[in-house]
Amino acid sequence: MFISPRAFFCCSLFLFACSSTNDGDDGTGGQVGGSAQGGGGGAGGKNTAASGGSGSSASGGSGGAANASGGTAGTVATGGMAGGPTGGNTAGAGGTPQGGAGGMGAMGGMGGTGGSSAAATPSVGCGKGGRPAGGEIIVADQYIFTFPPTYDGTTPMPVVFGFHGANNTNVSFRNTDAGTKGTDFEKLYVMAYVKSIGTNWTQDLNANFGRFDAVYTELSTKHCIDTSRVFAMGHSSGAQFSSSLVCRPDARLRAVAPVSAGTTNGNCRGIPALLIHGTRDTARGTSNGAEHVAQFVMRNGCATNSAVFNVPNCNSRQSGSVTPGCIEYQSCGANPTVWCSHNDPFYSNTNHGWPCFANQTILDFFKRFR
Repeated sequence: MFISPRAFFCCSLFLFACSSTNDGDDGTGGQVGGSAQGGGGGAGGKNTAASGGSGSSASGGSGGAANASGGTAGTVATGGMAGGPTGGNTAGAGGTPQGGAGGMGAMGGMGGTGGSSAAATPSVGCGKGGRPAGGEIIVADQYIFTFPPTYDGTTPMPVVFGFHGANNTNVSFRNTDAGTKGTDFEKLYVMAYVKSIGTNWTQDLNANFGRFDAVYTELSTKHCIDTSRVFAMGHSSGAQFSSSLVCRPDARLRAVAPVSAGTTNGNCRGIPALLIHGTRDTARGTSNGAEHVAQFVMRNGCATNSAVFNVPNCNSRQSGSVTPGCIEYQSCGANPTVWCSHNDPFYSNTNHGWPCFANQTILDFFKRFR
């Protein structure tokens, strides 16, 4: 029988208390684009000669026509000129490299500019070389880096770290467990699939923190990444590790998506999180993920109430239709917190596996942070 995440959360609050253990935003007179590279602006406001909505992409989208006149008050406008195409590495007309305001659009609208995101933070590896041959770098028993077709070595790109489960490898995580090889993950992100020291991540946690640090340094110093958009996802032991990374003093990660993790200890910071657990998964404790979720809800300052987070049903790799059972907690501020308590029988009917909806849901969640 499928048990709702709300029921689990009520249990978790009791257990945890006892154990103590935009896309674009509206600019003035129009809507800015949501692309991280500076998308085109939206339609302008009516009846006003409004200024362009400000973009904040690192590269800046093209603005509206710089010499177009604004509409006069009282004129029924049909919407202003949209901003130009993605800015790439140069500012378009009416824009600035920081995605400044576009020129006024005709007939009372405005020219929009880049996305509503903060500017990218380029790593020291930017400008040190183009895309590696074949788009991959493989160091056996340590890591696999993959680079999207759009990677040029000068434009900072976001990164997703992937951490495998116990007794598995980074190769199996990429090819089988998460199955991200050739998917949109590798088309949109620099991927870093890391191999643990030993058979799992948590048996020697400090050594594996060192492994992560070394791989991060290798990636950021020799390749061009956006250090303000570094994400982590993992399965089982790797999920536990991604949760534990949040409890370190550094703040390298922008958001995490652990699949089948358990509770963590330490002075852990708030962070956007998508938490995925199976309703019958007891591999990480007896609460089927509720205690793990309760920790993130508390750290992220969320209210205990939640709303349905729509994720389409899918077909399990094992058998049958899967109900993701996702909710998003309210009032989390800058740290959105989503819990999916699913009934995918994958992994010998234990729900401990990587469910069929996970890749698309994680991908969409990470895209929220630009």
